[in-house]
Amino acid sequence: MNKIPDFFAQSTPAYHQSSVSQDFLVSLDKNAEQIAIFVQQIADAGSSMGFNCLKDQVKSYNGNFDASDVLINDLPKGFNVNEDQSHSVSLFGLSDNLLGVDSCLERKQFDCLTNQASQHRLHLTFESVDTEELKNLSFSFEGDSGIFKVGEGEANHYQIPNDKKLWESQFMIVCKDGRYFIRDMGVVHTSRVKVDKSTEIQLQQDMLVDLGKVVHYQFDKVTHAVKPSTNPSTNFYVLRPSDENYTLEEDQADPPTLRARPTWVSSDENKDLIQKEVLLEGSPEQTYHTIGRSMKRMVQIKLKAVSADHAKIGYQPEKGWFITEKGKDKLSSNGTFVFMKSMHQIAEHQPSDLIPLHDGMVISFINYELRVNLEKKDQGTIDEQNHAIKNKLADITQNAPTPLGNTMPANLPEAIEEQPVFEEPREEVHH
Repeated sequence: MNKIPDFFAQSTPAYHQSSVSQDFLVSLDKNAEQIAIFVQQIADAGSSMGFNCLKDQVKSYNGNFDASDVLINDLPKGFNVNEDQSHSVSLFGLSDNLLGVDSCLERKQFDCLTNQASQHRLHLTFESVDTEELKNLSFSFEGDSGIFKVGEGEANHYQIPNDKKLWESQFMIVCKDGRYFIRDMGVVHTSRVKVDKSTEIQLQQDMLVDLGKVVHYQFDKVTHAVKPSTNPSTNFYVLRPSDENYTLEEDQADPPTLRARPTWVSSDENKDLIQKEVLLEGSPEQTYHTIGRSMKRMVQIKLKAVSADHAKIGYQPEKGWFITEKGKDKLSSNGTFVFMKSMHQIAEHQPSDLIPLHDGMVISFINYELRVNLEKKDQGTIDEQNHAIKNKLADITQNAPTPLGNTMPANLPEAIEEQPVFEEPREEVHH
């Protein structure tokens, strides 16, 4: 927002309102008009200062200046440009005043209000790390603001520097309605939830599961006898609670079915030793299906990194399909992980859904594991934080600009109606 800081200060309330209403996720598919409004406002504010940050560029040259290298000669297919470009290219020398304008290219945190303070203080502790200096290190989120981002970039609220495998913002914690959620934003390496010995994770359509960090299975068919009704809890995780599109068997005589196929196998393992397709049926007689390297397991995966008794998949009508390591003497050596994103979200580079955070949950990304700890706040602190949030929200509402829908038409050019082009008939020449 260089040269237009006043505009940014005036528009911040609208940005806050937009962020909260969209759960801090702006989508080109769902919010295209709103994005266009914001862009138009920025362009107009810049133009009013004699500079359009979305159109004008500043370049410095030593010696004589040749304007020929700035003219547009070739454009991608589908774009057109008038041959006379003099109206859109302005060349001028920068005055001392213009050269003295302060510019800040530093990326900064965007802090946003929540609608309600959390009753807990969130602590995240590194349990598995790439570097020893992070081992057992903790960082915290007070829960009196809307978001808390974690990643490699400097604009995050907590930065893990110098790890290029991490995404700019790997994930963000969202505080909404007094509760904590996590949204994965990683692209190359997505975040996952680790299966603990006291937890069960519901398996939903198009989910991806990592067994032992050596093989990924996609669950491309998940059917149910009835719609699952169990709510998420500390011991039962639902990674897509807003997705109620459960597929039910049309004939009640048909058993609920789960099918999984491998999408990736580590190059350190022999891919011929895995199940090319896993097909399970749920029934009162067969509540659990065991998975592991041992021949005693119902689904045998003979990879070295997969434990003999690795995990089990269960079906209960009220819970649906789920994966767990409960009831075992010890956890699998290399872990069981459920990706926060569906295969579709991964393929389309989309963020994950909002996933409820629970006390004791383990978040995994790259070679890091973070354990969630929710510390109960005293009522006085909660009341004080909610009072501060209420005052800030009132101030934002009072100072908010005209509704966004009315700010779009600023200096829009008139629409150009294309006219059909008729070629003059050529005169025949006889020799």
